[in-house]
Amino acid sequence: MYPDVEVDIKDFEFNMGAYMTLITTEIMTGKGTDLFFTEAYDTLLDLYKAMDADVFYDLNNLIENDPDFILDDYNKAVLDSGIYKGKRYLLPLSYMTRILLTSEETLAAAGMDIDKLRTFDGLHGEINKYIEKYASTKQIYDSRSHYFGFFPWSGVEFIDYENKKATVDGEDFKKVMEAYKDYYKQDLSSAWYKFEISDALRQNNIIFGADTTPWNIMDAYGSLSANDCTPVYFPFPGVNGKITAQVYDMAFILNASPNKKNAYNFLKVLLSEEVQSYDWWTGRSNYGQLPVLHKAMDMQIENMIFLYAKNSLRYFGRADAISEETIRDIGNMMTNVDDCQLLPLAILSASYENYMTSYLSGSESYDKFLGKLRNFLELYVSE
Repeated sequence: MYPDVEVDIKDFEFNMGAYMTLITTEIMTGKGTDLFFTEAYDTLLDLYKAMDADVFYDLNNLIENDPDFILDDYNKAVLDSGIYKGKRYLLPLSYMTRILLTSEETLAAAGMDIDKLRTFDGLHGEINKYIEKYASTKQIYDSRSHYFGFFPWSGVEFIDYENKKATVDGEDFKKVMEAYKDYYKQDLSSAWYKFEISDALRQNNIIFGADTTPWNIMDAYGSLSANDCTPVYFPFPGVNGKITAQVYDMAFILNASPNKKNAYNFLKVLLSEEVQSYDWWTGRSNYGQLPVLHKAMDMQIENMIFLYAKNSLRYFGRADAISEETIRDIGNMMTNVDDCQLLPLAILSASYENYMTSYLSGSESYDKFLGKLRNFLELYVSE
């Protein structure tokens, strides 16, 4: 279609370090690719600093003049995470939410009040009571909630980029740190690694399984139900009362690009029903990605109903292991999010490894740790 366009292919032979260094350098100097596609966990680029520098193009300039692109067709809370200072600098292509799964039998054995688990304070209040009573004889969560993997779902943010200040002095951040400290010291080499979530729950290795992938949740739910357990599931409750999602795949166009229109047309392909619906329910679902297009998410739910409700005998040995109503409820629960974050991975990692662990391990007081973290974040955001 474009015979006069030259394509330069560079093979990095799986050397992601060299690739990301080159891409980051090019982006920040306004060179390189027209359209940049990345995953939240792969990019070393600080997206907010790049947006502050107007490195990315405001996509509203193209969307507002395009009658074929309708923002209401997509998950608004997720798409709006790409808006910064009134400009739509990037478009998320997929996202993740976290669902907690347990069973009435597991909760009864732990002495936890099922009616208190759907708020942040209630959930961690019950966890704290359990740890005090039983000295944490079993692991609370599976390992995916350990280390800083806990923080994106809690609803706290570390930096207010627009006002160039750290936001760790409030009560919400303190609540999250205190809750996290309750189970930080747990032994991650425990036996749960040998089992699927449902097996770990049934064998009392963990109290809550945490997953971002609807297919894994369906597997665990069906297995629990088929083994005469009563599953309990709910979204990870944020400290701010919201259900927080996290952007996974995203794309943006460089401000300096001479080919913005073509780049935008390709971005629309990535957001199309054909691509958004493709392979979400096989290999790619292992990473917990959810499509931002409503129609594609509806198709994913229908695929799960076909496999798990209408063919459940094939998977779990019992036809009533998981119902169509349950599948729709879990699917809608993962879709109906209140907020979505662009995870500043490098900052979160540095904060965790260099500052948070001193408090979590008990080697520093909260005030001392907080002062160091605040100074680090204030210096970073001011640079």
